[in-house]
Amino acid sequence: MLLKRHVRLVSKKCPKLAMKNRIRPPVRIDVNKRVIPVHDKETRVWRWRLNVPASITGTRKERLFFRTEREAKKHAEDLLTAQQAAGDLTEKLRKRGMSLTDAISYALKHAPKAEPVTVTEAIDQSIRSGKSANCKP
Repeated sequence: MLLKRHVRLVSKKCPKLAMKNRIRPPVRIDVNKRVIPVHDKETRVWRWRLNVPASITGTRKERLFFRTEREAKKHAEDLLTAQQAAGDLTEKLRKRGMSLTDAISYALKHAPKAEPVTVTEAIDQSIRSGKSANCKP
């Protein structure tokens, strides 16, 4: 009961976090790295923990710690925005009848080929570009 109420409050305060319920709202952590219950207002907050599911990271679940609630919520919103942007790009490719593999192979096929460079040539190029930018060697 309390958890549902808390989720509703978070969804009103920060609607992007509640979107699709993929990233749960940040939770308060005490000095012993234990979760502080919602109703406990006396315990001192040490950090804010954000659980990022494997569906977003692509590998495994991550637990990220932040000093403030604002930082945790901003990071969660940034993750959701990046995920939406990636979804938009995939949708654009799908509309053109292409997959991500097709797009990568097309880019590799049409990209200018770089010639191999030795280490001494790379150092010389770096020094020349530094001199042209008025940098000290």
